[in-house]
Amino acid sequence: MPFYLTRDPVPSADMRNVFDNAQNLDLFLNDITSAFWTDRLGRSRMSWFGMESAFTVKLTDFESHFATQLTAQETEFDAAQADKEARFVHFLDSSGYVFLGDYEDGPFQFSARNQYIRFQGQFFRLSKETDTGFTTTGTDETSFANDVTHLVLMDGDTLRQNLGSDEEGMGSALLMHHTGKSVAEYLDLYLATVFFITPEQYGAKGDTVQDDSDALEDAINKAVATSLMSGGVYTPVVVQLNKPYRITRTITIDASRVRLNAISGCGVYVDPDGTYTDNKVFNITGSGPNAAVAASKVGALFDGVLFLTNGEKKLDLFHAVRDSTASNDNGACLHNVSNIAARGFRTIFTHGAGGWGWNFTGCLFSGNINLMDIITAGDTYERHTFVGCLWGNGGYAFKMNNPNGKIYWIGGSVDYCDGLAQITSGHMEVNGHNEWTGRTKPLVEITGSNASLTVSGAIFVRGNTDTQYYMFQQYQKRQVTLKDTVFITDGVNVSKGLISNLEVVKSNLTFPNDAAKSIAYNSSDESLLTSNNAVVDFSLSAAANHTVSMTDGKLTVTAVTGGTTSHLYIDIPVMGNTKVGFKLVASNTSSLGAISLNKSLLTLSKRQISDLSASGTASWPASAASIAGGSVTLFDIPRQAAFLRLDFNVANLTTGTSFIIESLKMFTY
Repeated sequence: MPFYLTRDPVPSADMRNVFDNAQNLDLFLNDITSAFWTDRLGRSRMSWFGMESAFTVKLTDFESHFATQLTAQETEFDAAQADKEARFVHFLDSSGYVFLGDYEDGPFQFSARNQYIRFQGQFFRLSKETDTGFTTTGTDETSFANDVTHLVLMDGDTLRQNLGSDEEGMGSALLMHHTGKSVAEYLDLYLATVFFITPEQYGAKGDTVQDDSDALEDAINKAVATSLMSGGVYTPVVVQLNKPYRITRTITIDASRVRLNAISGCGVYVDPDGTYTDNKVFNITGSGPNAAVAASKVGALFDGVLFLTNGEKKLDLFHAVRDSTASNDNGACLHNVSNIAARGFRTIFTHGAGGWGWNFTGCLFSGNINLMDIITAGDTYERHTFVGCLWGNGGYAFKMNNPNGKIYWIGGSVDYCDGLAQITSGHMEVNGHNEWTGRTKPLVEITGSNASLTVSGAIFVRGNTDTQYYMFQQYQKRQVTLKDTVFITDGVNVSKGLISNLEVVKSNLTFPNDAAKSIAYNSSDESLLTSNNAVVDFSLSAAANHTVSMTDGKLTVTAVTGGTTSHLYIDIPVMGNTKVGFKLVASNTSSLGAISLNKSLLTLSKRQISDLSASGTASWPASAASIAGGSVTLFDIPRQAAFLRLDFNVANLTTGTSFIIESLKMFTY
């Protein structure tokens, strides 16, 4: 609504001014965007929102100044306390006061002037008028009334001395806390409720110079001893790591009762020149009642801990082995590890019997040879899981030779390393990002029949070498499943990086550009010709003039009557797939002319849908020997397509010469 802005003097009963006032009141109270409003006389006024904002700014400024002043005062107080403490320690060193006892327990003889007694809570020493050798005469108030003439009430020096004493009843026992307990009693109560222990409590310095092995182990053992039994199971106690601690030997952790947490950047420096049993840094064990299935799994065994070593990579960081034959009491399994980083180790995780079912979340492993070595051992079933972790700049992340072993790598990154896995037996499921450059080794190498791998996510190929390699090296076909995977490449040497040496199971793959499609084409893995059979339909348009046969894995067309028209049709089923590519090696023994190739998609009734002849290889020249060719890319397959037809015009074969397809492979998904 507009304003009338009459500029009438105040007060005014004019309804136009009343109207303006009502709007201005609304702006003052309810506007949450403007710090100021203009009244009906044209003056700028602060809104309620503006006042709140100004108050917030002032409050923030006050809090900042208050925090600065408080910090300065704390610093000044700490300095004053340190000075007083230094002077008090000097006094204690020089005074040498000696307590004889309570007057009531006397009589006492004063043989020196630094001796004192206590009567009814007050301290007394010899007066300067009384010579040493004085002996008190009694033990009650009556005798004290006579003896006090030879004594003087002591000043605060003795009190300070007693406050600095660690004797029973001295020190903090002389001070009262506002809770009604002495400071000593209150501290004992507080420390009994603290739920973490630090290596500093046992002499650790955390400067990466001092050997803190004993202190760290003592802290861990204290946590074990402090762990309480509740409901028939142990509840774990936290060892808090606040600095980087240097260790020089193997440390055993009862994982059923202990947790190790660290603030950012803190953890363990493993001195490679130390002495480590079987080259193991931490032995993870334990045998608490129902440790495998109860409270001991609460929290993370290691949380936020930084593990570093250097030099020769000869040490294994974690070695998990059960300390009980009872499966439910196994303290070496099912542990959580979160937000750790480890660098410079031979293997991050090894195990014996019972070391299974670990979960790693948000961890970084860089510059190590192996991440996990899974062997066949007693009670090593089920799996290990990694979520959001990174493996980089190392060897093969996983080595697995356990038919019951399973590893799940979820949403992680595998970057610039020898590879992801070497599997003799066992199963892996991998989801996430895989990236490399200059690869010559398989990303995954499978060397046994009882092994399988499922991969999804992104595969990013940079700067392929000119040495041919397989991303997935299989022991037998179809051990690898690729699904929901994007192949990304910079286009360098795409023909050298082949997906697999044998057929893989494929679904929902994405090749976003021609270079990526070339990877698929060159990786055609489904063999359509066997020793004596073809797994596709093939036929001749003029069987009287030519013959066709399958022998020793080769499909051969031979001219009976040379120079006559005839076509070799190979119909490849593609129904149910979305992409197809093919690659073949062929020879033309005729010197008359080339053998041409046309490509098309057909319906189930063999009606042509589309002509694909413009793409890929067009012909094999006269007298050509073992020339590779094919689609050179991937073709899209519409839903109505049932066959990809390869139409070879063999009219240029002279009598007795042949066109030989030495191998025919395809890539579909």
